[in-house]
Amino acid sequence: MSVISSHSALNRLFSSTLQTRLIAARTLVKEQWQLDTAWLESFKNKLSSADVITFDVFDTALTRIVETPADVFALMEDSLTHNYGPTFNNFALERETAEQAARHTAWHQEKRREVTQHDIYTALAGLLPQTLCSPHHLAALEREIEHHVCLATPEIQQAVTMALQTKRHVLFVSDMYLSGKHICQLLTQAGYPAPLTLLASSDTLHTKAEGHQWRLVKNKYPAGAKILHIGDNQQSDVASPNTHGIATHPYLHARSTPRKGGPLCPAILPFSIASRVAQLTHPRCTAGQNTMAQLGASWGALVVGAYAKWLATQAAQVKPRHIFFCARDGALPYAAWKTLRLDAETQISSSYLYLSRKALNFGAAATSCSPEHLSPAALETLTQTYRPNSVKALLTRIGFTEHSPIMQQAAQQFGSLQHSIFGSTPNSVMHFKAFLQHHAAEVYARLCIDRDNATAYLLQQGAHQGPIALVDVGWHGTMQASIAQLLRHAGYVPQIYGFYCGLWNRAQRNRPIAGWLDGAFGNDFLPDNTQYALRNAVAILENLFTANHGTTVGYQNHNGTMVPLLAHSEIESAQHARIIKPFQTATLATLKQLSATGQAQTLLSTDLTLETAFASLARLALSPTTNELHDIGSLEHCGDISHASYLPLVHPLTHSTIAECIEETNKSEWPLATALTLLAHSKGTEKTALTHALTALFSHYDTRTRAQLQ
Repeated sequence: MSVISSHSALNRLFSSTLQTRLIAARTLVKEQWQLDTAWLESFKNKLSSADVITFDVFDTALTRIVETPADVFALMEDSLTHNYGPTFNNFALERETAEQAARHTAWHQEKRREVTQHDIYTALAGLLPQTLCSPHHLAALEREIEHHVCLATPEIQQAVTMALQTKRHVLFVSDMYLSGKHICQLLTQAGYPAPLTLLASSDTLHTKAEGHQWRLVKNKYPAGAKILHIGDNQQSDVASPNTHGIATHPYLHARSTPRKGGPLCPAILPFSIASRVAQLTHPRCTAGQNTMAQLGASWGALVVGAYAKWLATQAAQVKPRHIFFCARDGALPYAAWKTLRLDAETQISSSYLYLSRKALNFGAAATSCSPEHLSPAALETLTQTYRPNSVKALLTRIGFTEHSPIMQQAAQQFGSLQHSIFGSTPNSVMHFKAFLQHHAAEVYARLCIDRDNATAYLLQQGAHQGPIALVDVGWHGTMQASIAQLLRHAGYVPQIYGFYCGLWNRAQRNRPIAGWLDGAFGNDFLPDNTQYALRNAVAILENLFTANHGTTVGYQNHNGTMVPLLAHSEIESAQHARIIKPFQTATLATLKQLSATGQAQTLLSTDLTLETAFASLARLALSPTTNELHDIGSLEHCGDISHASYLPLVHPLTHSTIAECIEETNKSEWPLATALTLLAHSKGTEKTALTHALTALFSHYDTRTRAQLQ
């Protein structure tokens, strides 16, 4: 059997789909690169006072068209499985693990901080004993793929030309396991003039980061030579050379995104390449609109588009009469459904339905109650809280005004209307349930108003004319169960199919009432602790999918038509305009282009699969970038049906003890991001203790994701 050689053509390396993607990526980056003229001007000013100019290689002189360097291994896995089949499934993770093992061995046996490609593939041979390719051939494949994904950065090409024209010495310095010979080949192929002078850590076994490499650099030139270094890494290319008397001029435009957690497999490549192309063809900017637009054109198109396509496939099987996209989290999927023209494809009509837990669940609770008795299920609904709530807030959300007699009686019984009710204090909940039961007639009367209004709205919209489908993000099927209860109480036999992003185990309790449920990215038959990627994506999906209108708090009759009553939130309006709208606009623009031509930048219409979408979803949720942490993490979210209190997805840093940090992380809507933020703001012994505690908290996560906590 022949092996893949380092001189193989692109069409021998990859599938036709990946060939198309890689060619498009290189073309787009070269054609749409926006030159940083300000950086070049400042470099020119510094050049006059330097004798030697040193350049970092990767993420400086060269950039890759994948988002994070480890995605080269995903390209290798794609190539190997394309040529040799499933024997090489999980190769990317094994390759990453082999490098970690090689570095561990090098340090503990020889006290060296750098490894060679030979070291890595020797370690890999032990992990893949049945490989069809020898370590030598696998190493050659990696080098060949690097040639296909690396290209020169225009600013550094011009900087090298300036330096050579002004007779400065030019030296490339790289911390990299590839040999100097192979790095030089990458540089010359990318267009840098030969012959090149280069110091590679794999040859010297010293690194820029630990500093000894800079002593070797200085020894190459006469004492007193003024050296200027250009690079992107704060430690290796700025702090370390500065300590050795070397001036620096950071270059950040081509810095890659070091996502060290989440999936590392071929399914991540559509997102990785699309995201990288967006980064390299737009000016670097920390503004939310730029970050979120780039995310919408890559992550958003893949996740939302795949969800809509999955929905079309499932709907074609069960054949509902009509599909209802549920407010508010069904807004973006509904827009995607229309953009992809799936109404016509499936021959199933669709519309937008104004719903909420508050508008439905309280009305449905009335169906199990009477003026004399509130059912246990109804009491659970009425007292359910995700955060501490006051007695006043809980009575208000049932529908009682501040001057209602029941409010006055509650103030007397609990001492204050601000008395806190929360599930972590069971006695407070028990006493509040007893209070509601004592006032069953008044509570039931309020619930009946919600019941009758919600039922009238559902009938008006045709929800009783089944079979129908509901589309929402998830997670327990409670609203579907409430709709079924309301329709049954009104004398109908509902037939409802629920399509969701995901479902938790508790959804099984609602199946007998709700009917058919299915999840795209996870379901209630999977243990919740195995769905940790989805758990971290819940609030991200709920916010980025949401409509630009307030939550539905109820319904009222307006000139013979039932209309939804919508709450208004200044917080939600502001963050929708600043963060969510740019994301949604870019998502739909990309889907429109995919629908029309089959390709948008490097994305292809065939990329809209659950496998690709879930890999993208998990990578963002489990390994966010700094900008994503800032922009998405700042979104304020209300998980409570009272819709009264908001917390950012990444909790503010208010902790003072390890126990409080863990509690903060547990409460967070985005636990992994909160943990990473807490660690980033910790130091010394506190950081060590926090690392141990968080590693234990996330012990059910995959090894790669947990490693970010070290």
